[in-house]
Amino acid sequence: MVRTKPLKSTIPYVSSILATLALLLIAEIPGADRSGIAHAFPSVYPTGVTRYDPDKAYNSYLLLPLVTNYGASEEVVREPDRARLLDMNGNVVHEWKVGTWQRYRLQPNCSLMMIEESEEEGINHIVEYGWDSEEIWRWRPDQRGVGGRLSDQQSHYLHHDFELMPNGELLAMYSIPVPQEILDTVVDVDWPYFGRIRRKGVQLIGDELVYVTREGEVTWKWAAHDHIDINDFAPAWRRIIDWSHGNSVRVVPENKWYDAGDERFKPGNVIFNTRNLPNFWVISRDTGEITYKGGHRYLGGLAGQHEAHMIPRGLPGAGNFLVFDNGAYSPDEDHIGKTLIVEIDPVENRIVWKYEASGRSWRFFSRSRGSVQRLPNGNTLISEDNTGRIFQVRPDENHPDGGEVVWEYVAFNAHDNPLWALARAQAYPYDFCGKLEELPRSELRVTPPLGADWKIQPDAMRGAQTAD
Repeated sequence: MVRTKPLKSTIPYVSSILATLALLLIAEIPGADRSGIAHAFPSVYPTGVTRYDPDKAYNSYLLLPLVTNYGASEEVVREPDRARLLDMNGNVVHEWKVGTWQRYRLQPNCSLMMIEESEEEGINHIVEYGWDSEEIWRWRPDQRGVGGRLSDQQSHYLHHDFELMPNGELLAMYSIPVPQEILDTVVDVDWPYFGRIRRKGVQLIGDELVYVTREGEVTWKWAAHDHIDINDFAPAWRRIIDWSHGNSVRVVPENKWYDAGDERFKPGNVIFNTRNLPNFWVISRDTGEITYKGGHRYLGGLAGQHEAHMIPRGLPGAGNFLVFDNGAYSPDEDHIGKTLIVEIDPVENRIVWKYEASGRSWRFFSRSRGSVQRLPNGNTLISEDNTGRIFQVRPDENHPDGGEVVWEYVAFNAHDNPLWALARAQAYPYDFCGKLEELPRSELRVTPPLGADWKIQPDAMRGAQTAD
């Protein structure tokens, strides 16, 4: 007998509704739902800013990148869109007329840098655009990319992330084939839910990280397969060829650990996050050696994680690592389909704060995308990319989730736009760069109705235009 589990009608109603959409995404995960429960799938819910407490939120602008989801069929073209800058009430205050892809970063000179997908398969660029969308700079590896993101022949394919340093150097990553001498050491593995997974004889794809100057000179290079055990493996997405799947590269900032003599966290070292391996890594720029292997043990540990980075000096929690732990393919079934935000003290190797939907709840889950950012007032901005939801959490040790949602924005209706996703929204202070100080902004409180009060009247009673 199939039982139906109804949605709760209390606050936060948008969180409950959106998160149930994610349940469809985990249906293909073996063992993800053994209870026989069927979950509701609402097709109507509000978009835009759905809650906002100006006194508790960190008030700023938000860079909103919308992209076409990986789930698009071959017939669906990745249409160019505009990168948008929003105020706290969701008003668009500036746009860049650029293409869409995986990562956008606003720079201190008010330019926008992004990874831009070329119309030519396998050729991506990192591009810098000015405030008025004029192109300033563009770079890609000298070697020509081969194949798309899922090709077993892909090479030098820029993807996912980059960071521009104050001295003008760029940290980036691209995919490369694992060489044969490493492939010869591959073994088959056993994994919960999957059984025996055969990896021997498969052309695996890894990642190479580089520092490159504005003139295009590569000053540092590091290949994952030279330093990480090729048999360190997790069966994410069943794409056996996609071994490491790096999804974020960040530079270690100035920090208290290094000031106290801990050489592992020397500023300038590189933080490399691997979605398909249950760890993130700190790499010495001087020697290329791995100085720190990060993770946690809560609910089976990291699972498909994104955006591992060290909180910069001057922000609450500085020196700790902040990670968006997606909750995909965890060995612990309580973590499958449940996203966590974890803040990790790397010296004591313990979680010092986490955000999760309390209990066995589906109110917070982004299967294959997402980002997290610590804000100056101690709040944490969370970009739940697969569902199109962005929200701020104010930490509260007495709250069952780990904090209160004090601002929330829903970018799109996934029922109407099933192929859309976010690409790591990020907050920027009003004075981040000169152009931002000239922009308008609105900070009007938004109080959502109780779920029980949120009802749609019949057409004849409301007299409003209805959808076909």
